[in-house]
Amino acid sequence: MSSSLSIYIQFNFIGKYECQACGYIYDESVGNEKKGIAPGTPFNEIEKFRCPQCGANKKYFVADVETLSGENHRMHSSIILSINAL
Repeated sequence: MSSSLSIYIQFNFIGKYECQACGYIYDESVGNEKKGIAPGTPFNEIEKFRCPQCGANKKYFVADVETLSGENHRMHSSIILSINAL
């Protein structure tokens, strides 16, 4: 007999991404005028991006999200936890 448990956690993406190297925040609603990125440009639509403060690659940025309870958390992607017991 096997059983499984799946836990789904819902996050609200708030359109901000933090550089893990220096703490710079890219805000989609603001964009980055110096780099020619218009306000409202989604982070995932920017092909080549480097942190304007430290030069870190885009892969060093993590989405700022909030849970339904209102606490802020950082995450790389959606969280789905599955536990299988045999």
